[in-house]
Amino acid sequence: MISIYLLKLAAMKHLISYFILILMISFSFPAKTVFLKGTTNCALGDFIIEKSSELVVLDGYKLDTYTISYENSAKTVSVAVRTEEDCCRYIVFIDELSVQYICYKEYFGVLTHDKGLNNQGFVTDANMLDKSSYFYQKLITRDKDEKSLKGCLGLIAAYYPMLLTDMEKVFACNIS
Repeated sequence: MISIYLLKLAAMKHLISYFILILMISFSFPAKTVFLKGTTNCALGDFIIEKSSELVVLDGYKLDTYTISYENSAKTVSVAVRTEEDCCRYIVFIDELSVQYICYKEYFGVLTHDKGLNNQGFVTDANMLDKSSYFYQKLITRDKDEKSLKGCLGLIAAYYPMLLTDMEKVFACNIS
């Protein structure tokens, strides 16, 4: 009788141990929260922007980062946000192309990287940059409502892929 009780107690201890282990694992991998959803109006389809746990350090400052994923591609785009005195910089990068979007009080648009960012590893590859899309995106909007964090990230998700000379090849679009 006592041995059955001890067996049940031992089994209960194992069950509790497994439960605690599962609980610890679930807390160590926090669920990503969707920051924004939208549509690209191109072959990539819809996009989802999530706050990223990746750390980007620029000039000694830790930057908030976001990840953009697309419905028809396994490739993701990273965006590091740097708030400065007179503007907000969005450093956007994948292996093939890195650019920055600048949000001033007057406008929001794209720029190639300056020497300061080049020295820190963020280089705009002119061979991968579609020049006509680049000049078209120099001024995307002056609308105050679109220049919020969500508005800017949504515009980046929709416009950035167009900067690539061969967007569908780089993103290996899964179009069926």
